Amino acid sequence: MSSIAHPELADLLAQKTVHRNLSTPKLVEAAIDNGEGMLSSRGALVSETGKRTGRSPKDKFTVKDAITENKVDWGSVNIGEI
Repeated sequence: MSSIAHPELADLLAQKTVHRNLSTPKLVEAAIDNGEGMLSSRGALVSETGKRTGRSPKDKFTVKDAITENKVDWGSVNIGEI
């Protein structure tokens, strides 16, 4: 048997039931059933992200081309890759 680099993936593959392309209400229901979130007073799903909050701007790249070149504030946060 070949080894899988990500143990989480191995756990997912070992499950007997796989859900694909669920509707938004079904995804919300599954998140609540799994203890991954709760509904706000207005009906939105609320989840806590744990100690790693916020975005990782250095892990995001925007294609710098004729369309985006003059529409994005390029710099240390918005990094362009051609």
